[in-house]
Amino acid sequence: MATKTGSDGRASALRILPAIALMLVAALGGCAGYKPTDTSKLTGNGLQGVAPYTLASSSVSGTIWVLTDEGAAREMLGISPTRVGIVPVYARLENAGSRAIKLSVRDSFIVTDADVGHRTLSVDEAVTRCRRDEGGAVLGAELLLGMPAAFMVGQHMSEINRTLEKDYQRKEFLPTLLTPGARAEGFLFFDVPAKTQKSLRYVRLQVVDLETDESSLVILMLAGNTPAASTASTTSTGAAQ
Repeated sequence: MATKTGSDGRASALRILPAIALMLVAALGGCAGYKPTDTSKLTGNGLQGVAPYTLASSSVSGTIWVLTDEGAAREMLGISPTRVGIVPVYARLENAGSRAIKLSVRDSFIVTDADVGHRTLSVDEAVTRCRRDEGGAVLGAELLLGMPAAFMVGQHMSEINRTLEKDYQRKEFLPTLLTPGARAEGFLFFDVPAKTQKSLRYVRLQVVDLETDESSLVILMLAGNTPAASTASTTSTGAAQ
């Protein structure tokens, strides 16, 4: 009866190493991968735990979806909002006025019951916060199985993070400049600590009239409202800075 040589054993080990590496990614990286989900799943039939809010003002109309639900956020963006400290808000907006406007993303906030405003993150900041932990997964693989497994885990984790980054860039709210009747949609990423995510009161969008250079605030109430029946109010804030 033939016996396995040392080289045969090493070859067998190398063949199963990729599968072991993938299991390590799941165990050490906290996920098996990142699978992009089209936003039509949210805006079409909707996701369980996420109800649309209708926005209607003199300058902007549309619909927004606030993703504080763990399951919905994980399905759309692969994250736990409380773990990463982000509340994703998907906005589908239309210029309802007669002049060109711009949504000032950096000057838009989500506000809590304590009247504390939380800023938006750039898509790069959101990606940095939501990236999978490559270092931790690689170190764990190296300690458990050595350098070959660590190298494979590192490659796989890098690919996961590249996929996540491209998907976030694709889903970012664009364009921010809207001519009359034009539409834009995408995610705004609000920087909200886990402990305050259950006390969101309203979304405050800053809109700039490009003809007069004046800014106005579009306020969409969240707390105490039935999402589908919500409306927005507009307050002028003067010339844009």
